[in-house]
Amino acid sequence: MSVTKQNGKAARQAGIELLRCIAMLMVITLHYLDKGGVLIPLSQKQSPAGYAAWLLEAFCIVAVNVYVLVSGYFLTESGFKLKRFIVLAGQILFYSLLIPLALILCGKLSVSELTLYDFLFYLLPVQMKHYWFGTAYILMYLFVPVLSAGVKQLSEKQLRGMICLLILVFSVAKSVLPFQLAIDNEGYDVVWFLCLFLIAAYFRLYGCNGMKKSGRGWLLYAAGSCGIFLLSLLIAYFSNRFGKFAYFIGSPYHYNHILCLLAAVGLFFAFLHWDIPEGLFAKVVRRIAPYTFGVYLLHENAAVKFLWPELMGMSESMAGNLSPLHWIRTILLIFTVGIFVDFGRSLLFAGIGKLFVRRK
Repeated sequence: MSVTKQNGKAARQAGIELLRCIAMLMVITLHYLDKGGVLIPLSQKQSPAGYAAWLLEAFCIVAVNVYVLVSGYFLTESGFKLKRFIVLAGQILFYSLLIPLALILCGKLSVSELTLYDFLFYLLPVQMKHYWFGTAYILMYLFVPVLSAGVKQLSEKQLRGMICLLILVFSVAKSVLPFQLAIDNEGYDVVWFLCLFLIAAYFRLYGCNGMKKSGRGWLLYAAGSCGIFLLSLLIAYFSNRFGKFAYFIGSPYHYNHILCLLAAVGLFFAFLHWDIPEGLFAKVVRRIAPYTFGVYLLHENAAVKFLWPELMGMSESMAGNLSPLHWIRTILLIFTVGIFVDFGRSLLFAGIGKLFVRRK
């Protein structure tokens, strides 16, 4: 392999790490729009700013799928590691316990107000689904040894056929049938994460002939995101006109909707084939990307996920009114604080790890 290709490979790695960061900024944006009360139902009359908020939601809703695709792409080869699993579980528990404890010490949360369920909720964050993404991700990670070995035992044709069948059952069916399926959890579960893992594993092993250029990925991402927005508007129009299908207005915004999946695949390949030049920017991206999961665990903790929008001055007056400057300022602040906090957490974990090794 030539030096150019080696550099190209490193640059693509930087592109994927940048995608992790952007995906987390998208996640914060989704929470900003939802928990900040910016979005109002599409069945109601919208202002131009309201439509802009829903369009932004459509372009960001791919974030969860992208995050899992990136993980599956690399885990296919790296495989399961017990140390990594312990760190992941410890990281989730760290934030689940630390944040309410900090609020109690600051007088923002009273121990007398906490029920037995609350204590279990904080002590057992994975089992109690304190973070739905964390629970689904941890469970998916436990299946990595089986999945990684399994996909390599199947032929390309067999794996492709299995993935097509899974997409048909868990994505296409809910996207086209005019009623809610009993098995449909909108992508908020480990089943959908396992589907995404297999898709990413196929891409890692066999690539994708139609997505060999970054431009095609960007086109698919843009088309899928715009499709989510326009389809929701169309369903909202018919729902208001005929008084039916109200549930399906938001269906295109579900993680397992076929448009959301296609848009996520497009964005994944856009960054996978994006050659970022080596330099300071690439180094910074690689440095901060490992701490992005901590950003999620910090701002989505049950004790603060409705507190930070209030602290950022979000109120009912912002409903249907997206302020671009306020949005950018808020998500960058939360992202930056989250990165620094998780960096501190990583230093603490490293120190504990060294102490444990010495004693052992």
